[in-house]
Amino acid sequence: MGKLSRFDREQATKIFASDFDTINDAVAGQLKGLWQSVRERTMLSVGIKEASDEAIKLEKEIADMQMELTRIREKMQHEISMKARRLEDVKRDSLKEYSGPPDAEMIKELGFDHDAPVEKRDWFGFKIRTKLDAMTALRLSGEIDIGSPYRVLQQIAKSVSRELILAGTHEDVKAIYEKFHSLNFRQFGVDLPPRLMELVKLSGDKLLEVGLMEKEGKETKALPARVESEVSSAAKRSAH
Repeated sequence: MGKLSRFDREQATKIFASDFDTINDAVAGQLKGLWQSVRERTMLSVGIKEASDEAIKLEKEIADMQMELTRIREKMQHEISMKARRLEDVKRDSLKEYSGPPDAEMIKELGFDHDAPVEKRDWFGFKIRTKLDAMTALRLSGEIDIGSPYRVLQQIAKSVSRELILAGTHEDVKAIYEKFHSLNFRQFGVDLPPRLMELVKLSGDKLLEVGLMEKEGKETKALPARVESEVSSAAKRSAH
């Protein structure tokens, strides 16, 4: 018989090592199965098998939900990115002209000084920062006399102030108060607190009932009738 060379010995050793690995894996697998069987019998004997099964089920459900959440988050992030790109396109292509500052002619027409700081361009409480803001203000001023309510309120405030200065008794102040409330601002949607005498005329459930009826049936007027008429006329002109 031939002499075993070093190479032959190394090859034989590798074959045996491979076989032993296979045997070890098989033994480990059998022991693992035996371990699981004994473990389940042990859990049954102490009464925790059902709880253990539920825990395993819950762990799987949580893992599945986390995977689904990751998938949804990735999908939403993709959609957000797509919409963000679309938003940039819209702003660049369609809105850029109107989102920029108003031109000098518009600023002058609205009564602002051409070099007035941007933060000072307030028109009846509206901020005029863009060309669209200016166009809206100019169109609104063409449809209604927006300064009229403010002028009326200023006149009322001055009149009340003068009468209060001249008042000499509590009765005088009360009379001024009655005159002020007789202007009936509530018909224009101003939610002034009712006077005490208005509440005294009502009683018990009737007070709540009427309050609800007024709230449901009240027609709010944003502006006086004259201005309402002007708005209506402007709308008819636009329709034609």
